[in-house]
Amino acid sequence: MDEALTTTLATLGPLLAKVAEVHGRQDPRLAEVAAGFEAIRAALEAGRPGLGAAAAGLDRLGALTDGFSPPEHACRSYRRALSDLEWLRGQVARAAAPPPPHAAPRGPHPAAGRRHGAKR
Repeated sequence: MDEALTTTLATLGPLLAKVAEVHGRQDPRLAEVAAGFEAIRAALEAGRPGLGAAAAGLDRLGALTDGFSPPEHACRSYRRALSDLEWLRGQVARAAAPPPPHAAPRGPHPAAGRRHGAKR
């Protein structure tokens, strides 16, 4: 994992717990978001095999948070938490995407290097 991802995984859990504690009465879904993130973090710590589970979990959190959109009353911590989740979803999507197909390496054409009409 790169440094930004490691830092985000380490700080986002406590931040989501704080947001759920402060704003949970107004939005009970925040407790589910905080718990869901812990499952996502565990899946990402498992490495490549956990990417699918992490992607599905982040899609679910996106649905719970209306596309990671903070409500008007959201404080900076709340906005930061949703922004970090959205960033994480992008990182996981890029990591989980299949690599682009590559053309098989080809050598020079058999006629390359010969002048027109030259015999082998």
